[in-house]
Amino acid sequence: MPTTPPTKDEFAQLVIAHIRDTGVSDEISYDPEEFLVVVTGEWKSTIFLDNAYQEYCSFSHEDRPNSLRRFVRGWLDAHKPTPEEYADIKPDILPAVRSRSFFESARLRMMISGDEDTYLQYQTIGDDLGLGLVYDMPDSMKPISNKELELWGATFYEALEAARENIRELRPQIVGPKEGEGVYVFTTNDGYDSSRLILLDLIRQFQVKGDYIAMAPGREMLIVAPWEKVVEIVGEMVTPMGMYPERYKVEGFPTAEQLAATGNELEER
Repeated sequence: MPTTPPTKDEFAQLVIAHIRDTGVSDEISYDPEEFLVVVTGEWKSTIFLDNAYQEYCSFSHEDRPNSLRRFVRGWLDAHKPTPEEYADIKPDILPAVRSRSFFESARLRMMISGDEDTYLQYQTIGDDLGLGLVYDMPDSMKPISNKELELWGATFYEALEAARENIRELRPQIVGPKEGEGVYVFTTNDGYDSSRLILLDLIRQFQVKGDYIAMAPGREMLIVAPWEKVVEIVGEMVTPMGMYPERYKVEGFPTAEQLAATGNELEER
């Protein structure tokens, strides 16, 4: 049974075939230079494949079909209309912590497509992260744009407060020290672990010696560790940020295994 990941061109053809399997009959074309798929007609859309390809290749051969199905299902769900009334969607709004480039690149794509007045509103977190909003659906999540907020008559900050309350209702899974101080890793695997970065009341309950350092290398992971432990592991990858000596830039992220190796017995909390 082959285990070698497909080439980018092969992955694009897998995506197109899976889209066809869902019943989409519109014209579909592939741009290998930009590594994207363009769908015209009723399902008009530009599908960027980079992130999906990286995720697909990271899985075992047995798990790759599920990864592909999730990606195409998410694309289909993103084209479903959102509820017209704010009261109907309010319970399903959740926060989304992403890199700022995610939000800015989305805005560029909308401008290129001629929709210059639409963008994904977000609040900056530090220098590299942004906090936005998504519509949480059973099998995917759909970013919420400024136009949708206007349609509902809700401000970004009103919706963000609703999102904050909603994510508090989703019980996280956290691995941390059985006793004493140490490192805490969110392992809920529900797509919102990085978003739990905003739950400061929860994070401040952790027993962390010195400054709290939170790292969100991806949406499926949030690591909270003491500053000294991070320096010990990543060393020169952590540097003061110029005129702000109390702020630091991390050039690389340690693995969860490295951070968890504190000498303390771990348990699920």
